[in-house]
Amino acid sequence: MQRLRFFGKLTSLFAFAAVVVLGGCKEPAGTNAQSLVIGSQDVVVKSVQQYADPNDAKYVYYVCQLVWTNADTDMVPRIERFVLIDHDQDRYPGMASGAVALVGITNYQGVVKHAASHDYTIGYHVLVNTVGSIYYDNT
Repeated sequence: MQRLRFFGKLTSLFAFAAVVVLGGCKEPAGTNAQSLVIGSQDVVVKSVQQYADPNDAKYVYYVCQLVWTNADTDMVPRIERFVLIDHDQDRYPGMASGAVALVGITNYQGVVKHAASHDYTIGYHVLVNTVGSIYYDNT
């Protein structure tokens, strides 16, 4: 009987430790960075969340919710062509994977007709406090 209580307490202790350890692995919620990123003629930025880069304090990830309207012919847009350009004309290509801040991002991957609009979630790995605008580079 004492062995049963001991194993019950030990199991509870392991369960508690697992919750604490796994809870510490969560990415902290992003901070609102809406004022740092604007859209362009064909992009409307709905929201921007900023996440710290765990590997380099000089960089952050902007995760942008946007609506893109296709001004060209029917096409399947590529995420890396959603470019953020800062005030120094540095270009940051869009990303949808490759970092913890981007986990779970999925986007429409079909044809977008001329003049049609779609919602996208795009990530950018940028220097801290980068200010810029997003456009679709179809060149």
